[in-house]
Amino acid sequence: MERRTFIKVLAMVGVEEGPANPGILGYEPSVEQRRAATKRVRRSMSELTKLAPNNGAYLAEGNYFDPNFQYAYWGDNYERLVQIKQTHDPDGFFFVHNG
Repeated sequence: MERRTFIKVLAMVGVEEGPANPGILGYEPSVEQRRAATKRVRRSMSELTKLAPNNGAYLAEGNYFDPNFQYAYWGDNYERLVQIKQTHDPDGFFFVHNG
């Protein structure tokens, strides 16, 4: 029988931002800077995904931009969870990005 060894690694990619509330000194957001930062995060995550194409995510620290978040967060359970949500929350009252 073949024995496989799995190594678990946590990698975090992000960008530093200033305050997120109007009225705080230094708040003035820049759309251009945020788009550039988004591109850097996506590029970095793309390289990591090449190493681990079926990676997962810790829900509270997941990749906001992950195009495959359904599998990363919930794996093969996603479709069943969508059905449960549609049954118990048909109007979409509870909503989160990538949720």
